[in-house]
Amino acid sequence: MPATKVRPDVIAAATKLFSQRGFHGTSMQHIADALGIRKASLYHHVRSKEDLLYAIHEELLDQLIEETVAVVSSAQSPEEKLKAIIYLYTRIVAEDVEAVTVLLKERDSVSGERWTGLVAKRDLFEQMVRGVVGAGVESGAFVDRDPGLLTKTILALPGWTATWYRSGGPVGADELAELYADVAINGIVSR
Repeated sequence: MPATKVRPDVIAAATKLFSQRGFHGTSMQHIADALGIRKASLYHHVRSKEDLLYAIHEELLDQLIEETVAVVSSAQSPEEKLKAIIYLYTRIVAEDVEAVTVLLKERDSVSGERWTGLVAKRDLFEQMVRGVVGAGVESGAFVDRDPGLLTKTILALPGWTATWYRSGGPVGADELAELYADVAINGIVSR
């Protein structure tokens, strides 16, 4: 079920509040107050709080998939593709820590067809990365280990960054992406 197009400022306010207070701890009144509008006016932009949560998830996953497709479709080696994916994933997490926090903490708050659709998108992203890792294993560039397990291990590095990373802190997104790429790729490159 596709998300209703929601104004970016409404999504931003909901993202910030869901990240800080949690989905269940945030009311439509909280969101309306953050926007400086009446609660009744908020319902002109969105039908429900779950609509907002779904839109946040969908927007983030769509961006991740779109950028990953471009990398996977390139003529680069598996090692170069994996490094590019780690960079883009780390950048997305670092640029939108609040949305990633919502994605991680509130994934069980989306229900029905929407949840099924989000799971399919998440799985598509993981399958694309697994394809790159699998190609590296098959070519002998990466260690001969289960590509699925390697993929989950590699994706955990940037994925959980949202739990501690803060923009403007001592480590920048590019430096972090370089570290993750070094750790992941050096850990699986066949010697």
